[in-house]
Amino acid sequence: MLNTTGIREIYGAQRPSLSGADLHEIRLDRHATSALIRCDLADYPANPPRKYSQRGCNTVQIVLALSEISSLSITGWASTMSVDLAIEPGPDGFTLTCRAVPQLDITARWITLTKISAHRNALRGTG
Repeated sequence: MLNTTGIREIYGAQRPSLSGADLHEIRLDRHATSALIRCDLADYPANPPRKYSQRGCNTVQIVLALSEISSLSITGWASTMSVDLAIEPGPDGFTLTCRAVPQLDITARWITLTKISAHRNALRGTG
């Protein structure tokens, strides 16, 4: 199951792309066979929630939880990473991939949007 309810509430019909995401963190948990991926989206909503506008936010950050991981590969790492993430359904759940630095291949039964927030990124213009 791929849960994107929070994204629809923030972006409406304008679905944000996972291309050009600024990857901040990948956290692995061997006991839960899970991973958390935290990144800033390149797309900012055309009609952001009022609380985002009032705080001067210009960047949306999401956290994806991948659970029941059956395979995982990470190659490369850097201090800044603009990545194009892709999520594809498959027979055993979903595969999240990235063909930049880092290169990612993660197959998980579930992908859930666990957090969506906004902040002011000084490197971007106003939202």
